[in-house]
Amino acid sequence: MAPAVIPWVLVERCSSLQQEVIEGSAFGDQQEELLRCQLLERVGEGLYKLHPLVQQFFRLQSQSFPAEVSFWQGKLAPGVSKFCKECIPQHLSPDQIAYIDPFIPHIIYTMQTCIHLLHGDSLFWPFTCLAYFYENQANFKESKQWLIKCINACTNALGDKHFLVASSHGNLGMLMLKTHDLSNAAYHTLKSLEGPQEKIELVPRITSLAHLYKLKDYPAESADLMLKALDLAENVYGKESLKIIAPLNNAGEALLDTGRETEADILFLRALDMLSRNPNENEHARIIILSRDY
Repeated sequence: MAPAVIPWVLVERCSSLQQEVIEGSAFGDQQEELLRCQLLERVGEGLYKLHPLVQQFFRLQSQSFPAEVSFWQGKLAPGVSKFCKECIPQHLSPDQIAYIDPFIPHIIYTMQTCIHLLHGDSLFWPFTCLAYFYENQANFKESKQWLIKCINACTNALGDKHFLVASSHGNLGMLMLKTHDLSNAAYHTLKSLEGPQEKIELVPRITSLAHLYKLKDYPAESADLMLKALDLAENVYGKESLKIIAPLNNAGEALLDTGRETEADILFLRALDMLSRNPNENEHARIIILSRDY
């Protein structure tokens, strides 16, 4: 692992399915012995730090035991990727950021040293989740770099028409839109629409492209795309799903921009009706009715 504070959860994720688990831990005996010898120090809840001499010993030994190094890298790489996929969502609270922070050096180390051991979505998730981590802290420059690396790595490994490459372009397009880099936002969003698509991923990509057209003062094109995104969302989630409230609102606003008020009212009223039947969802819905009175 990286020469940094080690979350023991990540150590446990390196165990094999056949490994005996004693009192909930696959490496409990080793942990206890290292602590007893003061070679491992507990520095927080679930966080440990190796003595510098132990780190140096590992670095020297690794040169003489390449097979063992390859074996443990083969455990670390998928363990890190699975952690990213399961534990780092796109939107993070401050508490989640604080929890994930100690894992970041080890995720970066894995992508620098073990990338050849990752394939398919196991290659996609660490890059993407590093981008999520930095984006949630408004470090857009760092987030952009990881998304570019994701595009390059997935393209080299999977080909430029793979759906994960499209997803990577879509993520970068949305980040560029967020930072008002409209030219690059348009390029990557359009790239994300090439090749085979998952319908569930098309909704945010088409929505992003519609926002771009709106910013570039093409309201009619924006409205057409927002209606297409709404149609897809209804097809994927169902017409009564709360997940279509945001697409309803987006399409309604886009229609208002083109003067199609009657059609916009129909969509806004549908959204309001869904909210009235699900009052607990009000805080999650982003309905902007402007100055209209329903």
